[in-house]
Amino acid sequence: MCEIQGISIPNLQNRTLYMPLSHCGHPQATGIIEYCPEKLLLHLHASFMVQAKAVVSVCTEMQQEELAKVSGIKGIPLSVLLGP
Repeated sequence: MCEIQGISIPNLQNRTLYMPLSHCGHPQATGIIEYCPEKLLLHLHASFMVQAKAVVSVCTEMQQEELAKVSGIKGIPLSVLLGP
């Protein structure tokens, strides 16, 4: 998985996120607005697990949903919980 930030189409009820390589001119663009396909930032297992544990450790469901939106990670994968 890469760390491209998802964006939605403004003024549209559909909440689908898109991961374009260019965010130029998009009203939700923040920080990096151009991604080079050969140099995409990848999630490493360690950073993925830090974010997953942060999501499941917050106190309220609203906080979980907000962290999940920001990170794109909803929790610890079942395959990790069950082990090899």
